[in-house]
Amino acid sequence: MDIFRGAAASACFLGIIFSALSGIMPDEKFSKHINMVFSLVMILAVITPFIGADISFDDFVPDEGISSDYGEIYAKGLSETVQSELCGNIGALLEENGITAVKISADVNNFSDGSISISKVTVNLSDGAEKDKTYKLLRDALGEDTVVEVKNERSAENES
Repeated sequence: MDIFRGAAASACFLGIIFSALSGIMPDEKFSKHINMVFSLVMILAVITPFIGADISFDDFVPDEGISSDYGEIYAKGLSETVQSELCGNIGALLEENGITAVKISADVNNFSDGSISISKVTVNLSDGAEKDKTYKLLRDALGEDTVVEVKNERSAENES
């Protein structure tokens, strides 16, 4: 009898909570999704007394090892995105100044406080492009703390 009483009390309590929450839903756009979640929670609350399970939301917290993997994946994705955007912006800057770059690469560092620094930018120019002008443009844009390398495509091939 206590099992039925517990199931009925859970159903009544959750019914009141869900009714109040459905009245303050901001948009009809997600109402089906929210109602599905409410229904699943209601079913879980009613079934729990019958199966004798003690369900705690602490069981759903991921391990610390898993969350650190997400941090590494996020940092790697952030680095790749920043490098890609940086190379695109440098390419646009060079094109605005009449300089054609064959290849642009950048190295960035992510720090634990969320900051990002540009450590190195390498630009390979087509033959005849102005190395000094390119170096000065990049030095002015990136500052003195960033290593800037400017190479001609032909001399870069010879170095390999």
